[in-house]
Amino acid sequence: MSSVPVDESGSWNNRVVTVDSLPAIDQAPFERLEPRYLTQQRAIWAIILGLLLVGGITVLVIVGAPTWVWALVVVAALVLFAISFVLEGLAYDYRGVQLRAHDVSARRGLIGRSTITVPFSRVQHVTLERGAFDRVFGLAQVVIFTAGAVAADARVKGLSPERAERLREGIINRSNVTAVAANEDG
Repeated sequence: MSSVPVDESGSWNNRVVTVDSLPAIDQAPFERLEPRYLTQQRAIWAIILGLLLVGGITVLVIVGAPTWVWALVVVAALVLFAISFVLEGLAYDYRGVQLRAHDVSARRGLIGRSTITVPFSRVQHVTLERGAFDRVFGLAQVVIFTAGAVAADARVKGLSPERAERLREGIINRSNVTAVAANEDG
């Protein structure tokens, strides 16, 4: 079977495909990330805001600021933490991964939402990474590299190490099947 589009007369044909006829990514559900990932992200925000609060209080002590300024800084830090806590929860609800027959998709974001879809035919290699915070929270991430890319094309964070390994193996296996099929057609 040839992968080159050929019409009934045997000549090459580049038929038009309408956008409306394409399958929608959102028709299939995205798998949710581990709940520990939400905890990890909130902990990171707490650490960042805590460090900023300590730095701000240090500056206030050095300059001899009045007590009301201290209270204002602490209240501002608490408000920022509450906002980041809620926003991280909303972003977590949107994040996910979807493995389909011919591609893998990852979505993320809250205000600026994005969905990255990588066809298996473009996958060069897939890695499993576990940074320091990932190890503390028992998480891992799958990083997908494609042909011609200098950096990673897709990153799926917030998976258990076992689930990340299964996803990595699934992508590799499906990429190999796609490559074999393409070589047989060529």
